Amino acid sequence: MPEWDAFDLELADSMTDLTPPEQTLRAVTPWRDAVRRIVLGLCLTCFTLSFWYLQYVLPAVGAVELYLGFRTLRRTNRWFRAAWMISACKAILLYCNLILLATPFSGKWSAALPVLSSVLTFFLFLFLRQGLRQAASSIAQTPKRDPALWACLWYLVLMALALFWPQPGFGVFAVMVYAFCRIVKALLAAAAELEDWGYTVRAAPVRTGARQLRRLFFASLLALVLLASLVSNHLAIDGAPIEQTSESAETADIRTRLAALGFPAEQLGQLPETELESLAEADACCFEAYTPSEHPNQANVPFEVTFTTVYVRLAERTIRTYHFFSLPEETPRTVWQNQITVYTNSDEQRPRDITGQLRWTSDGTAMAADLPLELAEELTYFGSTQYSCQAAFSFPFHTADRQGWAAFTTDLREDWFGMHSSIYYEQQLYKSFYPWTLLSNAASRRAWADSVCSLEPFQIDP
Repeated sequence: MPEWDAFDLELADSMTDLTPPEQTLRAVTPWRDAVRRIVLGLCLTCFTLSFWYLQYVLPAVGAVELYLGFRTLRRTNRWFRAAWMISACKAILLYCNLILLATPFSGKWSAALPVLSSVLTFFLFLFLRQGLRQAASSIAQTPKRDPALWACLWYLVLMALALFWPQPGFGVFAVMVYAFCRIVKALLAAAAELEDWGYTVRAAPVRTGARQLRRLFFASLLALVLLASLVSNHLAIDGAPIEQTSESAETADIRTRLAALGFPAEQLGQLPETELESLAEADACCFEAYTPSEHPNQANVPFEVTFTTVYVRLAERTIRTYHFFSLPEETPRTVWQNQITVYTNSDEQRPRDITGQLRWTSDGTAMAADLPLELAEELTYFGSTQYSCQAAFSFPFHTADRQGWAAFTTDLREDWFGMHSSIYYEQQLYKSFYPWTLLSNAASRRAWADSVCSLEPFQIDP
């Protein structure tokens, strides 16, 4: 086969003498490709569409394109190198922000991140202008137009509108979009003009190609967002097995006396010893139970939560209120979030000693955890103060016997002759995992119960 080897060698030598058409060479030059990526990145990061998660996807794509464009030009001059560094910072900032949006920590950075990103974008426009001017100067040319300067001014106007006129109307929006389109067209024309004058660049060497970098960026971002979202949307609780220890004689005596006063035995069995000790001075008790069928929910979905409200009198005008709740067995075992809200008297008497507990069974083992109740207050229509205790929580997946209780103590004023309290229990119907939010009323089903307790006589009013 020697004759064929000689033929192949001669054919290869002849091919090296063929020069590709000028149009083909210009289409694949690193300068043209880099400028197109930069312009595309600016378009995607300056304008977003707020549907189908495009407000998160498009800026991420734009940040990567900006980085890739300036990476190619980073050894051309110092301004392009500075822009490349800023584009890297912008990509990292957006990467971290997208992950934070899947967590409860996003609110702490919600104000600082947009401001920092806007400042970086402005300097990106500024350094792009300086880089283009130095590129023209390196070949002893003076551009007829300065679109990057107009881009800087345009972005300053955009930031001013965001600060002082956040809803300017469709007319102003259309003018800004039109101006930006003209700027983009002028930037592309300026880059083409530099190329026509003979300006060329050599692409800076890279270790990771553009395609591999995109895959690494988006794959890792997607994985971290999904992981953070799954962890954050199922609220963690510090559950521990319920110890089956012998009760002290004093606690057993309190439990017996409360049962004699009328505290329901099933609910009394849920109270730990520390809670029973706080009821040592109780002298009266009344309760009201609610059958599930009596309380349909607003989402019009069967949600048969069983409620029991118990009032315990600790002193003449001091009442400790307990709200017990129990979820039906047919409740889905993979609910992401629950929320409980307990309203107290709107008599401007601040409740105290607020506490609660969650209880469930996991693989036959009884478990319990503290209910993270927080006190809130608001003004009612009549000008009085309404206090409420609220907690958002998640039961562990695939558990049974889900129940719990919330309690608070109220010191009634002299002119009050009764106690009113209500409880609302909300459960997630479906979950919008991104960005992170607590349970939404629009995506939940609700059950509730109201009760009124008279002091004279100490009983539940009809």
